[in-house]
Amino acid sequence: MAYRLLVLAPLLATLVASVSEVVPGPGLPTLAELGVTSPDLYNEIPAALSSHSKREDKHDGAICTSFGGTGYTPVEHVIACFNYLVKIGNRKCSTAPHTVCTIEETVIKANAYGSPASPDYIDCWDVALGVQKVFTECNIDGKVSGQYFLPNVANAVKGVFYEVET
Repeated sequence: MAYRLLVLAPLLATLVASVSEVVPGPGLPTLAELGVTSPDLYNEIPAALSSHSKREDKHDGAICTSFGGTGYTPVEHVIACFNYLVKIGNRKCSTAPHTVCTIEETVIKANAYGSPASPDYIDCWDVALGVQKVFTECNIDGKVSGQYFLPNVANAVKGVFYEVET
């Protein structure tokens, strides 16, 4: 755990005093419902997570890509969205594809893929776990963009990916 905190320490140095509005995705709890504000989410130290599910992490790491976009998004926005998803915990996040958090140009999505039918929902905690992989492995000078795949328990062909894009 101490190692994880050392990895996150450089990320925390990029957090700024002024913050942007954290916008939850459709159907997800508001910040008021969770009893937090956008500044709370920006100023909170990111937790080191491990999966709450019985999924096995079959992917070695995040895939760092800008999705053909014009660039990467600020890591502090990604961490604020991550902190929001951690607050949601085991509530369900839609995977149909679904934006779970937006801050300015930063978009965090959960999206199911594969065959047969992919899961409609996944624990928001596991979405947060994927986002954590992206912001720790795809951080280039305080800018982030990428995706992370987490296989579905029922079928190794199915899975869910989490992407951070601009």
